[in-house]
Amino acid sequence: MATRDDDLLTLLRQIRDSLARLELQAEPATGSPSTRSLAAAIRAELERSGKKRTELATVLKRSRQNVASKLAGDYPFRTDELTAAAAFLNCTVLELMQSALRQEAKTNMPVQDASAGFDRRINMYEQPPRAAAVTRRQAENRVAPSP
Repeated sequence: MATRDDDLLTLLRQIRDSLARLELQAEPATGSPSTRSLAAAIRAELERSGKKRTELATVLKRSRQNVASKLAGDYPFRTDELTAAAAFLNCTVLELMQSALRQEAKTNMPVQDASAGFDRRINMYEQPPRAAAVTRRQAENRVAPSP
């Protein structure tokens, strides 16, 4: 029992030391990366390591479609998924996030407000633009009834 505790303490010390080294190497972050840039960082790391998306899906215990939508940036990765993906890619979550933040800074990608797409009120009875144009053309081509 004592050797098991000693092994655990040794492991914890190694983790603490590696975290201290990472903090020294870490660039100051001004925020958290967006879902799309974090997905792009994971895709880039997948390419660098030569691993497949299906392998990542197996590791995350998710369907290929679910992982594909997350890698496209449509849905965010959960914390446990990020941790598992980082371990699979032989890097840390911090490295993935730094890569995403660097990419955002490089492309000057603005932080998007979640409510930005909801400025316009939605009218559920409104016709799509193409259908409205066709209806308007049909109305213009009608001949007025003769008296």
